[in-house]
Amino acid sequence: MGSLDTNPTAFSAFPAGEGETFQPLNADDVRSYLHKAVDFISDYYKSVESMPVLPNVKPGYLQDELRASPPTYSAPFDVTMKELRSSVVPGMTHWASPNFFAFFPSTNSAAAIAGDLIASAMNTVGVGRRFRGLKLWMVMRTYGVAKLQEHIRSDVAMAKVFEDLVRGDDRFEVVVPRNFALVCFRIRAGAGAAAATEEDADEANRELMERLNKTGKAYVAHTVVGGRFVLRFAVGSSLQEEHHVRSAWELIKKTTTEMMN
Repeated sequence: MGSLDTNPTAFSAFPAGEGETFQPLNADDVRSYLHKAVDFISDYYKSVESMPVLPNVKPGYLQDELRASPPTYSAPFDVTMKELRSSVVPGMTHWASPNFFAFFPSTNSAAAIAGDLIASAMNTVGVGRRFRGLKLWMVMRTYGVAKLQEHIRSDVAMAKVFEDLVRGDDRFEVVVPRNFALVCFRIRAGAGAAAATEEDADEANRELMERLNKTGKAYVAHTVVGGRFVLRFAVGSSLQEEHHVRSAWELIKKTTTEMMN
């Protein structure tokens, strides 16, 4: 049926009750699984920039990858990690991508990931409540106020760079003042035959957003301000650097030129 095989022979699995007693928190398994998970996370952050920001899959694609019921027998953890890479990751919108400019992601860090991991291991606060306080404390204790200020100011500075780039192209306008790390901009009415009127400009901006997002090289969102269709460019991903902002702007300019011609 699907590509996620549940054949115990293929997995060298064994029925419950045979072999060693099941120990879900076996210390050796914890160490082994987490080493593999950490390797996955490290590889993910190193490669996410090269992945399409938006997934190129059809809704419900994962149903074709899964069987109707969970596997009866166990499988090596390597099988789980393999299927994570081959089946789950391709269907994700990568909020961690430095080419993600649609919204403000919950900024992540090494200390935050470690805090989440330790909170999960301690399992202290039950009934669905995650121990977010430990995660926050580890971030604050590891980086301190100065480093966090530096990170926030860097995001704001990159947004200012993008704002200046937009203002430097007379086909575009900044719709509302930029105070922090969000730039609201659009192709202005009168910028060309494809945007002769305000209504035409609305459609041109909608088309620009759709074309940009289909490339997989950038992801922007929109809002409506004063009845006009406006593009949102949010700087905030932990992996973003100024060259990502400038690359996104080059893509915006190139796509706009193709539309106008």
